[in-house]
Amino acid sequence: MVYKRYIQKKVNGKTKIFGPYYYESYRDKNGKSKTRYLSKRKDNKISNTIKRIFNLKKSQAPIKVLPFMILFCLIFLGIFILADEGSGDFTVSLITPNNTQTTDNTPLFEFNVTGNYSDYVCELFLNTSSATPTTPSGKNTYVLNNSYTIIESNTSLDVGHYKWLINCTKEGLSGISGVRVIEVEEVVGD
Repeated sequence: MVYKRYIQKKVNGKTKIFGPYYYESYRDKNGKSKTRYLSKRKDNKISNTIKRIFNLKKSQAPIKVLPFMILFCLIFLGIFILADEGSGDFTVSLITPNNTQTTDNTPLFEFNVTGNYSDYVCELFLNTSSATPTTPSGKNTYVLNNSYTIIESNTSLDVGHYKWLINCTKEGLSGISGVRVIEVEEVVGD
């Protein structure tokens, strides 16, 4: 059993308390009860456990345990790096229409997303003005990584010039494509 002792001494006419001093009660080989001084401070439990596992003396503990501690830290960090699937950026590339003219008032907008995630949520933005569009004109809630994907506008396009872009998101990150232009022309009869 381990217990603490405090010593009271008079210093400069005042009583001061010193300690705690740790002592251990044990029985020797003959069964006699004895007491021995351990130290002023109790060693922490982790340090004692490491010393016991590796059968180390006090002076050897830091030297022999260091490689194991480094290995543990590397494994610990590796788990977090591997678990963070989407730690990098992702890129949205537009495919078609490629700054072209069309008579189709419901064109298909094709793009590709590449990055560290397996899937994304992507929205099509169309605008006839020079301002950045704020309301999506189409949406795909399950776009696979590195695969060609099509979004169709949720409304028919009137004759005119349109700027279009794709914005994809995943876990708070956003990837925005470049901007392209499509011109919807009036259908001329034969």
